[in-house]
Amino acid sequence: MATDWEDRAHESQPDHPFFRTPPQVDNNSKILFWQKAFVDKILDIAFNYDNVLYIINNETSAMPEWGEFWVKYVKEFAQEKGNQ
Repeated sequence: MATDWEDRAHESQPDHPFFRTPPQVDNNSKILFWQKAFVDKILDIAFNYDNVLYIINNETSAMPEWGEFWVKYVKEFAQEKGNQ
């Protein structure tokens, strides 16, 4: 008998809900809210340094919309904070 965990898609797979949050995909605002809060916190810290590289999508099979959404989000966040 499979458990709930075994029935779920693995988080590294593109059909996992974690990767389907952007508005142009499933627009899952409940998860996206927390994803943005996490990214905002990381960026608030990272923007204090000028030697940080940002990798949006590393070794995942997420759909292109995932990466495109977060690239745009980071660029807009940076612009609002006066960073490049």
